[in-house]
Amino acid sequence: MEILAADLHFVKATEPLATVEIDIDSIPSTYTGYGAIIERAMKSFAARNPTLKASIYASNLGSVNFGEQTQSGFLGVAGKKVILDVLLKAFQNISEVRVRFSDYIVFKPYERQWHIENGLVWTAVDYTTWYGDDKQDIPPPVESAAPSDDDDVSDNKVNSDNLFEEDSAAHEKAPGKEGAVASRFRVARSDASVGRIKQTIETVFGLPEGSVSLCGPDGRALRSDATIRTLRKRWDA
Repeated sequence: MEILAADLHFVKATEPLATVEIDIDSIPSTYTGYGAIIERAMKSFAARNPTLKASIYASNLGSVNFGEQTQSGFLGVAGKKVILDVLLKAFQNISEVRVRFSDYIVFKPYERQWHIENGLVWTAVDYTTWYGDDKQDIPPPVESAAPSDDDDVSDNKVNSDNLFEEDSAAHEKAPGKEGAVASRFRVARSDASVGRIKQTIETVFGLPEGSVSLCGPDGRALRSDATIRTLRKRWDA
């Protein structure tokens, strides 16, 4: 089911939120990121609490909280704080994952990724559209299965200053001034995340936060943790 964001009653993060921190690199590759783990845990919780409303925010940041430099996912909950305990337990149940209660973080509106309302878990499709699924049994991934190309997600190791690479072939053919050519034909790296590229576009062109969407041929925006590789594959299909 799809619903407009205006029809949901989000709980806004008006102050820094306590977080659960996950070492992204410690998540087994068969999970293709932390989203599926969160959704499985939250669906069961939401079904047991049909009147509860809560919004879950997520941000990927560099961290040293595990004793070394990591790229970590920070999850904050606006609403019932017990949800933080549920999220922590969900990741602790996967033996390889490093997870902990962590810092207080100020989240921005576009970092709201999941929402609980009417006994369902709603997931952000883009800035204005959310998706809810009333199926409660989400099987865990099969450990022997390889992730699908369509589920390719960024490992978030790409440095923020190195999200682009030169397209040398286009550079040779392009007319115009040399400076303009170099700028015009810098292309997004395949392993960069959709979310990071969207934020970069918004920053470079002075656009409002959340105003940029990168969509497939069907007009649906890709999730922020998908890679540019996935975006290109959808358009090449």
